[in-house]
Amino acid sequence: MRKLFVDLKERAYPLYIGCEIVKNFKNYFKENCSDTTKIVLFVSNTVSKLYKQVIDESIPYDLKIIISDGESAKSLEYANTIYTQLIQNNIDRKSLIVAFGGGVVGDLAGFVAATFLRGVSLVQIPSTLLAQVDSSVGGKVAVNHALGKNLIGAFHQPKFVILDINLLKTLPKRELVSGLGEVIKYGIIWDEAFFEFIDRHFQDIQMLETNTLTSIVEKSCNIKCAVVSQDEFDQSLRPILNFGHTIGHALEASLKYSGLRHGEAILLGMKTVSSISYKLGKLNAENFDRICKLINKNEIHTKNLELDIEDVIARTKVDKKILSGKVRFILPGKIGEVFVTSDVPTEILCEALSELKKENFKQ
Repeated sequence: MRKLFVDLKERAYPLYIGCEIVKNFKNYFKENCSDTTKIVLFVSNTVSKLYKQVIDESIPYDLKIIISDGESAKSLEYANTIYTQLIQNNIDRKSLIVAFGGGVVGDLAGFVAATFLRGVSLVQIPSTLLAQVDSSVGGKVAVNHALGKNLIGAFHQPKFVILDINLLKTLPKRELVSGLGEVIKYGIIWDEAFFEFIDRHFQDIQMLETNTLTSIVEKSCNIKCAVVSQDEFDQSLRPILNFGHTIGHALEASLKYSGLRHGEAILLGMKTVSSISYKLGKLNAENFDRICKLINKNEIHTKNLELDIEDVIARTKVDKKILSGKVRFILPGKIGEVFVTSDVPTEILCEALSELKKENFKQ
């Protein structure tokens, strides 16, 4: 087992990384949450069936709430039904919410934890690659709005996070691809050597090789910890973690959160903003080609989906990162380095999205 820390002073917390470490939940609980009164387990429908024995043997709880699979659960309406259950079961301020599942469960459980009784404690046990390397770490929790993704949320750091590599062994291929969207992001924004490692070991990742999965989870979390520790509340450095997300979230919202996984949308978003940077002369041809080749190694299911470019552009204008009415894009200057800019001409954005549509979507 390996242990990392998100260094946020009084809100610092550990990440436990290893195989079959969910069974150690009670030990981690005693180390970090000893004054808890009640435990509420949020678990996705799929995970509750796949890991029933693990839950029964290792995670004590006073109330279990099954969350339906899919992005539709990330809504205020869904959250409200959960608040009712918590009130009816006398959940108090010293209670603990444990989120066991993918990014939807983690985001929804975290949002409820941040808002119920003005905040109760949270633990994350992410079961997908995407959730392990991204949404479970850093304290961003949210639900969606019809006009945009994650527009209603808060910063609410967990008490600890369990990153059990063994949980990834049951991932469907498409969920693995979705997680790789966030993994590849870290290589592009921060570490060229990590980008090369992903490229070199891509087949091992596809084969769910344990040591390789452990390496990419640990490295991704190391990078995210470094960024979040410097800028918890998105004031300076942290926006670089949204590389590919302005377009990616707009794609998801335009498609009504159906037909495209979050990580798939991020892969397409990273490809689009890399194209924009290349067209603006900020990214050279060699780096652009390398980024596109690695992204293209992932099978993304879009050929039967229709893309409305005008709608996607309109939805970028309700992105969380907008300042003074201007959309901010995170663009690569080279592999391992990105920058933030609001100076992207509409015609360049249209051109990049047109190329994306031609290559990936239904004509």
